[in-house]
Amino acid sequence: MTRDESGNVGNVASVSQLYDHAVKVSGDTTLTLDARDADRISWDTDKPSRASGFSMGVAVGLDDSRQLKAGYLASIPSYTKAVYAQRVDDADDLTFLASARQTAPGAVLTSGGGRTLDTLPVQKATEFDGKGSAQVVPIGKGSDADFAAADLKGRIALVDAGTGGGNGYTWAAAKAGAEGVLAAVPDTKGRFQMTGQEGVPQATITWDDSLALKAEAAHGPATVSWSGTATANSPYVYNLATISRGSIRPGVRRVHDRDLARADARYHVQSAGDTTYWSDVQVGIPGVASVWAGGTTLPLRAPQQRTEFFTPSGDDGPTWTTLMRRDLSPYSSTAYDGPHAVGKGHTTTQWYKSPYGPVRNTYAAPLMTRDSNRLTYVVAPFGDAGGHDNTLARTDYGTRQLLVNGAPQPPTSGIFTLPQEKAEVTFRQNWRRPASAMDRVGLAYATEWTFSSSAATQGAQRLLVPVLDVPSDLRNARPTGEATAIGLRAVVDGTNGAVTLDDARLEYAYGTATTTDAITDWHTASMTRSHGTWRATLPGTTPSGTFVHLRVTLADGHGAKVSQTMVRAYEVL
Repeated sequence: MTRDESGNVGNVASVSQLYDHAVKVSGDTTLTLDARDADRISWDTDKPSRASGFSMGVAVGLDDSRQLKAGYLASIPSYTKAVYAQRVDDADDLTFLASARQTAPGAVLTSGGGRTLDTLPVQKATEFDGKGSAQVVPIGKGSDADFAAADLKGRIALVDAGTGGGNGYTWAAAKAGAEGVLAAVPDTKGRFQMTGQEGVPQATITWDDSLALKAEAAHGPATVSWSGTATANSPYVYNLATISRGSIRPGVRRVHDRDLARADARYHVQSAGDTTYWSDVQVGIPGVASVWAGGTTLPLRAPQQRTEFFTPSGDDGPTWTTLMRRDLSPYSSTAYDGPHAVGKGHTTTQWYKSPYGPVRNTYAAPLMTRDSNRLTYVVAPFGDAGGHDNTLARTDYGTRQLLVNGAPQPPTSGIFTLPQEKAEVTFRQNWRRPASAMDRVGLAYATEWTFSSSAATQGAQRLLVPVLDVPSDLRNARPTGEATAIGLRAVVDGTNGAVTLDDARLEYAYGTATTTDAITDWHTASMTRSHGTWRATLPGTTPSGTFVHLRVTLADGHGAKVSQTMVRAYEVL
């Protein structure tokens, strides 16, 4: 690692991968690793972008097949400006990976005197966004009294931060009407990073930058202008990986959008207002554990629709896992997509779209598996309408129950025992979370699966997983006065695409209920079937401000059936 200033001072400015496969150690040996022997690795994209974190590492094959590997992959945070690697040739047992997450160029801040400031965003806080300018007012150490004493309305506060970095100045700056905050640690060299909260835009700068701004202010009003896109508002994200076998070749990779996997990613909210989600991506290669591809969790302002690019997996390329969180508390739920290979081309993905319910796992594990007479299950507590499996949040609650021929069966160490002969298996799963300002829709579901199992039906069991296509917007809402046509289908483990349904029914109800048991006034929706596709139509008479609950029953020709009730599937506005 090379820091901002000599003497190991400041933040990490660059990371270099130094590797010499020809070294043989048979006794006391002195090895010299010099970052000056490395060359930069970067990605040049069709759209303007800047790196928001990296990963890098190597794996060495331990057997002739190169399938058994030992190595490491390291995540590199977004404050690192660049990554480098030493060139290596003719290393047959070597696999090298470098990755980056790249977003639209962030805001560049420039003083009125023409100085480009060396900035870092304040973690978890609001970044400068778009174009603007404001006068800079030095206020000292940034106490509440310092903010209150200065005329900061529409201006940027310049703060002398403590050596510990502090926790941002959101509340004091907002109370003073400040346009933003710039903070620097007195008498230091290089950059530093601090943590804050959303609200007033904030960034840290070097002490040299702070002195330059104060010098400008001493000769008249000092100003700072900015131009760029906050990470949370970036309309696209590149998730890029370079993999080489037998060599390490640093340099610039020219990347074209047409050669990438491309996802039209739509991020829905369950609240009336906007919110910030947090995005992570893991990258993996065969034989080595996955690693964070960017080293830093990136914010995303929702609702939002953006384009997400991925390096295609190919025959033995990277696997990708996307993880989303609605907040960064240790009690928050995490939504997953992967790990899986991605192919070149275009897809659409919906995050946090309601209605919520059980979904197939986005990784390889079937929901239920029979091995001899043992039945195991791996069913996520809930998933969104886009099929992303989620972990429980602190306030979530759920139950599960399995019945064989109508009799409840207790598990032993998480395993159920089934009879050898054919039996009817019923599995019930419920989930709910309390209503709040952040959670107005997608509050609960109750699902009951019924399927047959015997000694002849080993492996993945036939659980019909409902998939409802509600034409709602990014706020999980529908306009009042319009009929709502909802597509109905089901998927099962072990089969690509939807399965053929012999029967499909949908019921709907209105109201503010927050649990499945509280809904009683059900109405039957009009159903149509065309070329194996089922569609339900709800009338356009729903009053504005009303929540719509849904209950679906699906059955196929193999004896599998599912009934699912979904609370507050969407809102009519």
